[in-house]
Amino acid sequence: MFEHCAAAGVKGSVKNGVAVGDRAAATVTCEFPGGRKVVSNSLMDLEDGRIVRQHDVASGDPKTS
Repeated sequence: MFEHCAAAGVKGSVKNGVAVGDRAAATVTCEFPGGRKVVSNSLMDLEDGRIVRQHDVASGDPKTS
């Protein structure tokens, strides 16, 4: 995901990551060219160390034309 974002000029970061057993959570921030930001808090279900389900609550700057 981050390679794809970087190729499109989007800066991505992950903070506050935590994983316990078959659950994980993190805050993901994406900053788009032009300065627009989107922040997502993600809750993830894991199986064999891989994300199998993800629920996000996202908020961001309004899109401009």
